[in-house]
Amino acid sequence: MNLSPEDSQLLAELCEQHGVSAGKVLRLLDAVREHEFKEWRTAYMTRFGRS
Repeated sequence: MNLSPEDSQLLAELCEQHGVSAGKVLRLLDAVREHEFKEWRTAYMTRFGRS
């Protein structure tokens, strides 16, 4: 996941405050994004069919 320098800094600060690994948060965000895309693609293919 590509974050701006400001977003990276904010993520690092929040993770430090809450005792969470920034790397794990980034992996979780990537997994959520991938899952949402797969849901969207499945709905699209169901509605419009495969070509």
